[in-house]
Amino acid sequence: MSMKSGKAFGLLLALCLILQLLPAAGLADSVIPNDLTGENDYLIIHGTSGSYPNLGGNSSLVVKNGGETLSPTGNTYSNVPAGATIEMELVFHLNSGNESTGTSYTYSGSNFFTFTLPEGITFDVPEGEDAEIYAVEAGQVEWLLGTWSFIDSNTIKVQFNSDVAKHRAIWGKIGVSGTFNAIPYGGDDKTEFVLGAETIYFTRETLPKPQIILEKDGVYDAATNTITWTVTVTPPDGTALDGYSLVDTYSPNQTYKPGSFFINDNESAVSDDDLVLTAANTIVYTFPAENITSAQTITYSTTPDTFSAETGASSAEASVFTNEAVVKSGEENLTEPEGAEVIIDWLSKRGVKILTTDGSIVMMWTVNVTVPEGGTITEAKITDTIPAGLRLLESSGDYPIRISI
Repeated sequence: MSMKSGKAFGLLLALCLILQLLPAAGLADSVIPNDLTGENDYLIIHGTSGSYPNLGGNSSLVVKNGGETLSPTGNTYSNVPAGATIEMELVFHLNSGNESTGTSYTYSGSNFFTFTLPEGITFDVPEGEDAEIYAVEAGQVEWLLGTWSFIDSNTIKVQFNSDVAKHRAIWGKIGVSGTFNAIPYGGDDKTEFVLGAETIYFTRETLPKPQIILEKDGVYDAATNTITWTVTVTPPDGTALDGYSLVDTYSPNQTYKPGSFFINDNESAVSDDDLVLTAANTIVYTFPAENITSAQTITYSTTPDTFSAETGASSAEASVFTNEAVVKSGEENLTEPEGAEVIIDWLSKRGVKILTTDGSIVMMWTVNVTVPEGGTITEAKITDTIPAGLRLLESSGDYPIRISI
C-alpha cells in the first residue's frame, strides 16, 4: 500500500468513527426548559374543542347556579351570581418530539408548569390523592405523572414525577372546582382566562350599593399638641369593605403626623407607604382584599400649625381645626361626607357697660385664659390693645386691673 492510499484509508477510518459517535437521525434529544409554562413546543393545554386523538380528549367546563347549568353564549358566561359553582377538567399532553427536525423530547422530574385560573372564585384546594395526576396508557391507570397545588388564589402548579422520563405520548387531567365570590358594588364584573386556544369570559352579578355608616370625631391633646381624628366605617351585614377607599381631608392649618395611622384601636398600624398622602391635605386609605365585613375604626393624628385666634394673628373667636371623610368606590361616593371639628379657645374676652353716677359709661373688660387639660403655660404675655376713643382707667381706684388664677 502506498503512503498516499494509506493516508486516505486513515481519513476514512476516522470519519467512520466520528459518524459512529453521532446519534442516528431522528433520535437526537432536545434540551427542555424546566418551566414548560407557555412552551407550546412541549406542553399543550387542551381547549373545550379540538382534536386530541389518544391524548385525553378535550378539557371541559361546567358552571351551575344551584341545580341549574348555566350555558355560555359563545365563550361567555353571563350574569354569573355569587355562590354559583364551577367544575373544570383541565386536560394537557406533552409532545414526544418534533418530527420536522427529528428531535426527541425526554422529560424529567424537574419539569413543571403553571396555569392561571379565572379570578373572583374560591377554589377547592386538593389534598392527598386529589392532588395526584396519573398518566393513562392503553386505557389503564399505570403511573404517577405528578402532583398539582395552588401557589396563589387562582394559579396552580403542576410538578412532574421523575417517571415521565420513561414514557412517551404523555397526557393527564386535573379536576378543579370552586365557588364564585360576591362582587362588591363598583367592583370589576368581568373576568377571563385562557384555556388552550380559547379565551373564556365571565360577566358577574354585583351587589347593590351598600348603605355604609360613617362616623367622625376629633380630640385635642395639649400635652402632646396633637389632634387625634377617629373615623368609624360600618358596612351593612354581609358586605365587605374590600377595595373601597376612605378619603379623609383635614383643614390646612394642621399637618399629618407620619406613622400615626392605625386600624381598630392601634391593633394594626398602616404604613404611610400604603396610604395616598396628597398636598391637598388628603389621606386616602383603600381597604385590602381581606373580606372585611365588620366595623373598622381608623385613627390618625395631626399637629396644629397655628393658633391664630389665640396669638392675635386673626380676629376669630377661636382656633378651629376641621376634618371631613367620605367612603368611595372609585370616584363614586358611597356615603355622604361626614365632618368633625376641634375648637381650641384658650383666650376669650368680653365687655360689660357700666353706667356711672355722673351719667358716663364705663366698659368693664374681662379677659379669660383657659389652660387645656394636660397643658401648661409658661412665660405667657397678654397684649390687649385699647381702640381709639377709649381711655384706660387703670389709675383710678374705682376700676383697678385685677388678675386672678
